[in-house]
Amino acid sequence: MSVVWVMLTTAKGGDRQNLRVNLWELERRVQKKTGIEKIEHAVVDTTEGNGVLHILWAAETSLYVDQAWLSEEWEKIHGARYVWINRYRRGTKGRLSRYMVSQYMAGQKGAGVRISWSWKTTFTVPIRAAWRMFKRAWPGGPFRGLISSWERFLCGETVNVGGYLFSLLAWRSLRVLIESEQGWQETVGVRR
Repeated sequence: MSVVWVMLTTAKGGDRQNLRVNLWELERRVQKKTGIEKIEHAVVDTTEGNGVLHILWAAETSLYVDQAWLSEEWEKIHGARYVWINRYRRGTKGRLSRYMVSQYMAGQKGAGVRISWSWKTTFTVPIRAAWRMFKRAWPGGPFRGLISSWERFLCGETVNVGGYLFSLLAWRSLRVLIESEQGWQETVGVRR
């Protein structure tokens, strides 16, 4: 799997309301250029500057996108030339995860506007719902401990948070069960 961290800006005087629509067009162009059918994403929309999108793009195969090309395309689509792209490497995983969570998901006022992600993809779990459950179950203590447990959860470990066990495998299994009508009926005991 290949993951890149991308930041897209809005130019001075630009319309930040079009960020999302323009992002989907940029993703379409990246898919066409790279030949990758499915690019998964997690996007944080912020009020920084005139509006900035912080994005994690992931693909099953190598997701190499030239920064100069990406910058030219973003300027054609959105009118802003500044973009930043960096490969999500092993050593940056912890720092980036902590940054994204502490800056935009931990309830800080101001910067974070909206968070979205692709569904039925890499994690195959509703990340936002899982994060909310994590925060509710957290018994208190250092925030660093919560983030450490969250990172272990995202890496596939089963973690105990406030007496509740969280596991990606359990989330995935539940999702598959609920998505199939037969499985759903078995779960709730519906008979025909």
